[in-house]
Amino acid sequence: MGVGASASQFPKERYRIDIAFGSAPERADELASVIFNHIDSLKTTGPSLDDVVKVQESQRRARETNLRRNEYWLGQLIGRVNDGTDPRQISTEAVLTERLDPAMIRNAARRFFDMNNYVHAVLLPEGGSK
Repeated sequence: MGVGASASQFPKERYRIDIAFGSAPERADELASVIFNHIDSLKTTGPSLDDVVKVQESQRRARETNLRRNEYWLGQLIGRVNDGTDPRQISTEAVLTERLDPAMIRNAARRFFDMNNYVHAVLLPEGGSK
């Protein structure tokens, strides 16, 4: 399973959240239902504080590793130039991560998980059916 998100400002502001998982075709609807239930839970109650702390710690470790890698800096600088944003903001990401709390994530889920605007696709094996 994988979850990813991206945002861009150009040519117009937009964002995308991808959730993907592999399964037997006959289980696809069942597992999609589980995903939709988790999204609903995030929108109504938000994550637990323990989950937020785990994510903050994971991001802290990843950031410590990334700061030692030239590829990270190059990608960040190119991204900032392309977006027209201040490269000095790179150093504030850690502060923003530490400020996260369950209510902020709940509010973001309410804003960005638009259940009236999504694509639900199931890829089947060639010649297969559900």
